[in-house]
Amino acid sequence: MMTRRKAIGLVIFCIILGYSYINSTIWLRLKLVNHYLKIKDYKAVIAIYQNILRKGIVSDPRYRTSPVYNNIKSNLLETYKNLKFKEPYLIQAEDYLSRGLLDKAISSYQKIIDINDDYETALAKYNLLGYEDEDWHKIIARTNFGLGIICLQRNEWYKAVIELKKITALESDFNNIGYSLDFKNSDDYKKSGIIFIHTGFPQHALKQFQIVNKLEPRDAEAYYFLGKCLDKLGRKHAAESAFKESIKLEEDTLKSVPGNLVSLKRLNELYLRINNLNEAKIIQLKLDIMISNKKIVAEMLKINEKGFTLGKNLISNGDFEIGDIKPLDWTWINWTNDIFNKSTYYSQEASFLGSLDIFEQFNGDKSLKILGVESKGTLKNKIIARAGFYAKKVTLKSNTPYVLSFYYKTKDLKERQAAVWIGGDSSVIFPNDCLLPDTDGYWRKFLIVGWNKKARSIEIEPLVRSYGMGEVWFDGVALEELIINPGIKLTNNATQFILR
Repeated sequence: MMTRRKAIGLVIFCIILGYSYINSTIWLRLKLVNHYLKIKDYKAVIAIYQNILRKGIVSDPRYRTSPVYNNIKSNLLETYKNLKFKEPYLIQAEDYLSRGLLDKAISSYQKIIDINDDYETALAKYNLLGYEDEDWHKIIARTNFGLGIICLQRNEWYKAVIELKKITALESDFNNIGYSLDFKNSDDYKKSGIIFIHTGFPQHALKQFQIVNKLEPRDAEAYYFLGKCLDKLGRKHAAESAFKESIKLEEDTLKSVPGNLVSLKRLNELYLRINNLNEAKIIQLKLDIMISNKKIVAEMLKINEKGFTLGKNLISNGDFEIGDIKPLDWTWINWTNDIFNKSTYYSQEASFLGSLDIFEQFNGDKSLKILGVESKGTLKNKIIARAGFYAKKVTLKSNTPYVLSFYYKTKDLKERQAAVWIGGDSSVIFPNDCLLPDTDGYWRKFLIVGWNKKARSIEIEPLVRSYGMGEVWFDGVALEELIINPGIKLTNNATQFILR
């Protein structure tokens, strides 16, 4: 029978034997590491270090503070650096990019991304957070930039925005990356320039708008953006010259289209930018008459502007500035018989796309776009296909007037195929769809004054949508309570509509 002393001795012997075995195993593996380091096979070295950490020392928490463990941690990180900086993936990628070999560039960039994913996994897995390397962050930033350029060249606009938005480094860190965007039309150069401005690269945007100016010397918008780039780069005199050229061209536009809201709005901004405050004031007065909700409502109801106030906008994210591809607080919905939604209830096979658009807007940087892509005829006695976005629910007070307003623009869309919808109840502002006139490619303002005539509050979900093949954009959607001052009486509580 084994005595207590013998049992304790046996346990100690086993621990020493196990420790010796672990150390001898680690020693053999580290010898193998030396071999792989000599032949610069860094991936094999990493695999061995990870295997040691995973199966050996890490299995016993007591070893986490041992010198061996710390040495292996340091060596693992050093090996990752060797892999990151000595393998010429970035050099290869940027060389391919400069020569227009995009598929090969993507392949090299992907290897960098794979190494980075493995590296970040190791940092977290082996408790190495805080060992991140600043130089490696720069390589990742250059990788994101290169992938963004490739997306631009392939007209993958939103992917380009996503890649470029990941970058937090200074623009000067990327000025030595060779690339040349090659498009067949000026519009694509303009879109690339807008994306560069939108993501914080004015120097790169400048090059694109300079090309647009050569291809389309009477493009007022291109001179406007050119001036913005120059202004951001501190070239104030050159910026002012570009702004003045844009003013001249926008004024020519107004001669042919006097009510062009975008031209008026841009002229107001341009005059402010060149410090011509008198002209800016004149333009602002013209704009106010055309688009100020206060002035329009006073005109419609035939009351003084001082006789009422407008409440806050009840529509969440009505300016569509929040969101990358889909707008926050708006929900996409379609009523179609297409490959994703087979139904005999709807009239046709049709496809619609909906997203934010950074290339078309009336206010801010974005608008909401609905695109009818394809339609394959109609069926009798069936509901017409359509698609659009619901706003977040809002509550209307009982027996209260409201003002619904928005800007919209149509292109290649037939008359009355764009619409706004509140509900089906004739006692709540207006029933069913309010079908909108075609705008022939120009931004227009639409305003509705209506009442919740019910004796109780009610929830609604305003909807903007399209019924046709073509494009419609919405911006600046607002729903405001109309607060009539005491003593002011309205002679008409019927719903009223106006287009500006």
